[in-house]
Amino acid sequence: MKNTIKGKGKKVVISLAASMLAFGSGLATSESFAASSNAVTPSQIPPSQGVPVQRWTINAHFTNAEAKHVVAQGTQLAKYSDRGSWIGLLSKFTGLGAALNLYGKSVTAQMTPFKTAIAKGTGVTFKYDYVLPASVSGGSGYIENRSVIYEK
Repeated sequence: MKNTIKGKGKKVVISLAASMLAFGSGLATSESFAASSNAVTPSQIPPSQGVPVQRWTINAHFTNAEAKHVVAQGTQLAKYSDRGSWIGLLSKFTGLGAALNLYGKSVTAQMTPFKTAIAKGTGVTFKYDYVLPASVSGGSGYIENRSVIYEK
């Protein structure tokens, strides 16, 4: 006997797979962003709780031309995501439509610093500290000291 997923179960599986693909691509982008950043060697800085942590200072600069490229690609991605969300919402795959809608809005929101840099005619630099407590495994750290600087 062959095991198959029918009806509503099949829609749920397809919607979940599409959601993981859409949100996973965003995670892959952020990982490549972190990998391409200028990270310094981690140092052991104990926080006030006494738990040792590893701390990386991340600096990523995008020129005005690179900011324009990011906005152009993000606009295309948001546009196709919006179209896909309407198709999904109007079809039987409402979960996929909702996920694509949220993904498109997230992409649009993340382009704000790049759009501001273009309007100012400058580049944009993102600076932050990535903190990984020694007691945590799997890279589940947190971000401190965030700043966005508009400079040439």
